Amino acid sequence: MSRGLLDQLSASEVAAVVAHERAHLRQRHDLLRLAFEAWHRAVAWLPTTAMAQRAVAGLTEMMADDAALAVHDRQDLVRAIVLTGEAGAPTPPAPSPPRAENVQRDGSVPLTLRLYRLLSPADPLPVAVRVLVVVAALCLAAFPLVLLL
Repeated sequence: MSRGLLDQLSASEVAAVVAHERAHLRQRHDLLRLAFEAWHRAVAWLPTTAMAQRAVAGLTEMMADDAALAVHDRQDLVRAIVLTGEAGAPTPPAPSPPRAENVQRDGSVPLTLRLYRLLSPADPLPVAVRVLVVVAALCLAAFPLVLLL
């Protein structure tokens, strides 16, 4: 963080940015992104590797945002992201709905996608749907083993 950025942000906004960055460190997002970067470089001809790499980059940013939201005010985090996100970039009139391909070339999530998610949070899934997702994931994970038997 530069001195100029510290002068622009309030103390609560600085704390939100620090919490976001600490979440990256604590959850070891660098290793997760590195694994997908290596996978993409190893088989760059396979289009799904680039898609997975972009998705993981976006998800790690969202996970860090969520961790910062757990201990800081939503408005402080949004203001901090606006000030630290894409300085000088033109702001569209309204953020577009989130899409998986809305990830920049460097793997970062565009400011509009992150703001859309923070300003219009989706309702949590009902418990029955979450249970169904877990059961489906377990079935998919067990499928290769069942085939082998």
